Amino acid sequence: MADVDPRVVAGTTRMLERQRLEGGTHLGWRAGFGAPAAMERFGTGRPLVGYLTHERLLEDGATVSLAGSTKSVLEAEVALHLARDVPPGATGAEALAAVGGISVAIEVADLDVPPEDVEEIVAGNIYHR
Repeated sequence: MADVDPRVVAGTTRMLERQRLEGGTHLGWRAGFGAPAAMERFGTGRPLVGYLTHERLLEDGATVSLAGSTKSVLEAEVALHLARDVPPGATGAEALAAVGGISVAIEVADLDVPPEDVEEIVAGNIYHR
């Protein structure tokens, strides 16, 4: 992992501990700050990654309380549904071939820390609520 940013490693370690403590059934992964401008701003060479759980997945028409949020935002997202696992080191074409479906989603995020510290952003699951 010599080419992985130590801020991302530290943040990921903290994020996975947070996930373990929160519990929940793993649903998938999410990527953020993957636009070229964001990666340049943070000095990263790839998007930041967070987790999704079934417990945070809401049905159509559900309501969400924003009580206790610092700076809530709604973001339009594209969800890729994988039909099979993608092994480490897979090519882009292999990853694309594993996609079994695509849908839209709306994410509720809370910008509770300024988008400046890569470790804190990753540790906080990239603002996902």
